[in-house]
Amino acid sequence: MLQSIFKDIENRMDKVGNISFLKAEKHGNEMASVLALAGIKKPGMFKAW
Repeated sequence: MLQSIFKDIENRMDKVGNISFLKAEKHGNEMASVLALAGIKKPGMFKAW
């Protein structure tokens, strides 16, 4: 049960990542905005350097 929940979360994260980077590739000058929005939605996934 728990394993299927984590697998579902992992699959959804993969989908979000693909959508974000496809958008960033189409609009290259908006990449910072896309990454900032992703950081707001998933604060634990990104770090500022």
